[in-house]
Amino acid sequence: MMDSSNTQPAAPNLLVNARDIGVRLGERWIIRHVDLKVAPGELVYIIGANGAGKSTCVKAVLGLIDITEGRVTRAPSLEVGYVPQRLQRLMLARALIHRPDLLVLDEPERGVDATGTDVVYELIEGIRRDLGCGVLIISHDLKKAMDTGDDLVVLVPHEHDDPPFGIQRFQGLDANRGDAPPG
Repeated sequence: MMDSSNTQPAAPNLLVNARDIGVRLGERWIIRHVDLKVAPGELVYIIGANGAGKSTCVKAVLGLIDITEGRVTRAPSLEVGYVPQRLQRLMLARALIHRPDLLVLDEPERGVDATGTDVVYELIEGIRRDLGCGVLIISHDLKKAMDTGDDLVVLVPHEHDDPPFGIQRFQGLDANRGDAPPG
């Protein structure tokens, strides 16, 4: 496996920048040809069906697993607060203690009713505003992502190696403006 990760920023003011990354396990590409970037104060969603590689993508961007191809750059001294699906409230509190530059949340709305989901997203918005941190969220909620996100990366499971795999980027979307992806 090739790990082309490093801690030199590819562009000024980016916390992370993934360019054309792919992760292959055995003969199967889990993700491939994915571009993703997060700047301070920006809210970016990764959306996709189960098995599309959302968690793998985040782990690759954070350097927790090796990438097979592409390049990931991270800001020097990047402080990351990573909150996986289990024990979210406890992990969120722990992640915030260090005032992260980048807060990564894996399905923060999981196991919460509709009212609770609104409260969770209000909390996330408050954290983003107060800390000025970038936020990367794995979610299945396309409407919430389009309503609140600054950028959106959609992953679709694939069975072949040639791009495109159904990976699409919708930057600066606002569903209320009618910027919805083609459909």
